[in-house]
Amino acid sequence: MTKRNDVLDIAKGLGIMLVVFGHLTYAKDPERTLIHSFHMPMFMMLSGYLFKPRPVGSIVTRGTKNFLLAAYATLMIDIAISFYTLADEKAPLPTGGDWLETFLLYDGLWRNLPVWYLFAMVICQAVSAVLLKGGPLLLAFTAAGATVFNLSLSTRIVWWPISTLFAFPFFALGVMFGQKELAEPIQRRWKWLLAPSFAGLMYVAFFNGYTDMYSHIPGKSYLLFIVSGLLGTVFMIAFSTGLRRFGGIAADFFCYLGKNTFLILITHYNICRWLVPTLLDAFNKEWLAQKFLFQASVTCLLIFLYCGFFLLLAARKQRALSLAKP
Repeated sequence: MTKRNDVLDIAKGLGIMLVVFGHLTYAKDPERTLIHSFHMPMFMMLSGYLFKPRPVGSIVTRGTKNFLLAAYATLMIDIAISFYTLADEKAPLPTGGDWLETFLLYDGLWRNLPVWYLFAMVICQAVSAVLLKGGPLLLAFTAAGATVFNLSLSTRIVWWPISTLFAFPFFALGVMFGQKELAEPIQRRWKWLLAPSFAGLMYVAFFNGYTDMYSHIPGKSYLLFIVSGLLGTVFMIAFSTGLRRFGGIAADFFCYLGKNTFLILITHYNICRWLVPTLLDAFNKEWLAQKFLFQASVTCLLIFLYCGFFLLLAARKQRALSLAKP
């Protein structure tokens, strides 16, 4: 077995915390503009970096078992929330078309938008496995073609297969970086890369404007989105390297968080975008949602609650294993 790269786990832990925080903010907030300019590109690139080519059938079977079934399970929660909302607003019941779009993961009753990442990741893995049989150049040319296609899109399309096209160049870059093991040079030179990568990220992110990979909002240019994604990934790896060396328990915390991002991904959105606003509305405190301190506090609370839940599950699993031993 190959040893896990703790730095990449820390980067994923920091990244999932930013995902939660980003979904508590609003499109016009500068912090949301900054976070969305690199957080999902980073996850796609790290997924590609860690990708090991396997038979396509194995990728689809494993992806369905580990990711897609869980994604559709969360859909049941989404449907319940949608019906609650419709009843509360005295809106018409869903039509047959709404149900069809729901199970095609296109609008309808579907609310848990981040789950698109799971479908996109499985498709990117399968496509990359096929392309790599023809060599890295074929993967690079296909990624370039997808980039040109994304540049030509002028309409906002919210549908996960198209979002996969927006994500594929990032995944392909991660695969190519993984073949050259480029994370290691970044980790060795992290002190020199930290400040310039962050400065470059800030400049490109705010120059390009608000982006969103799922909703096809590429700011001024999809190419600038790729640049901000690259700069953000380099910065996060460099920052995580420093945190691993000097962060102590904080590094261990984010490393543990990075190893348990899946459950956070598929559940946090309904908490951030439905439960929190509903509670604020019930207590007539909607204005709090606009406050940075409130958003940051709720993010930290949710992350610590998630980690507490993960630790309880780990303790329960360990106890079950110890009882199973003769």
